[in-house]
Amino acid sequence: MSVVVLTLCVTIAALLYYLSVRKFSYWRNKNVPHLKPLPLLGNYGEYILMKKYVGHVTQEMCRIFSKEPYFGAFYGTEPTLVIQDPEIIKLVFTKDFYYFHSREIAKYTPNEVTTQNLFFTQGDKWKVVRQNLTPLFTSAKMKNMFYLIGKCGHTLEKLLDEETAMSGVVDAKSLMIRYTMDCIGSCAFGIDTGTMQQNPEKNPFVQMGDIIFSTSKLMGFKLVFRAIWPKIFYSLGLKYFPTDIDKFFTSLLMGVFEQRGHKPTARHDFVDLLLIVS
Repeated sequence: MSVVVLTLCVTIAALLYYLSVRKFSYWRNKNVPHLKPLPLLGNYGEYILMKKYVGHVTQEMCRIFSKEPYFGAFYGTEPTLVIQDPEIIKLVFTKDFYYFHSREIAKYTPNEVTTQNLFFTQGDKWKVVRQNLTPLFTSAKMKNMFYLIGKCGHTLEKLLDEETAMSGVVDAKSLMIRYTMDCIGSCAFGIDTGTMQQNPEKNPFVQMGDIIFSTSKLMGFKLVFRAIWPKIFYSLGLKYFPTDIDKFFTSLLMGVFEQRGHKPTARHDFVDLLLIVS
């Protein structure tokens, strides 16, 4: 029995090792400069183990290949091209952008409502969504929303005065979360969230914001797991945000639509723009 178990463990370990290194010859075969990757971790081991921010890991590699227009890396087990040359970057963001719009997580968007947006869409669906949304973000339409952000800014100033009058110490992170939620609520949903009132602990928007902007180890692990191995992440039935987040904002948006009779108003917020398009 012990021999069978040992054989099974060795077989599984060998299979996992093979799967984790089978793409590691990708950049070598294409004669692209790259660093030697580690099994399973690739070149982003410190990020995967949550020791360094992903940008810092990439920056360190950029310094090693400072004279190269681009270089190869391995994001976990997947080959990744890092471009440094400004002219190539310009092509990626303009003329050739159609070929670079997708992200690894894009094919798994049906698994999570929060990822069903332009940033995580691919292929022809991305093109259609982009064509529909582009007219909503013209300079004129964005300018019409400035007054909403201005109101949120004035509320923030008032809150800062009150907070500093009571104590010389201000929780900047909490304050910015509340301000961000207030701006999103006003511009996107057309409602006053009340997040910048005193004693906001029981405010549902503040509670949702605490979850969304959480920096806990669990959220960090889920962020890395989903980014590096999205197929495994969603195959296990995991989600980055709890379903309560999806239900809360879906219910909120549907309520705003019904309150406005599915017709645009004079607020010129994002809900109005969506109603105009629909």
